[in-house]
Amino acid sequence: MNDIRWLFRKYMDEKHIVDFKELAKLTGIKYQTLLDHLDRPELFRAFEIQRINEILQFSSEDLVKLIA
Repeated sequence: MNDIRWLFRKYMDEKHIVDFKELAKLTGIKYQTLLDHLDRPELFRAFEIQRINEILQFSSEDLVKLIA
């Protein structure tokens, strides 16, 4: 599991989100798109990161890891 997936899982566990399919549904991001972007984080668009952050509420430090 890559670092980004691990980071997402950490926050998903805190929010009791069981899998990426549920996260996709909560954010309105297509499941396959979410998986693709987890494998290649540089593909995330600003609005996708914003939607994900609204749900997972990343720390400032972790949010920087995601967008850097």
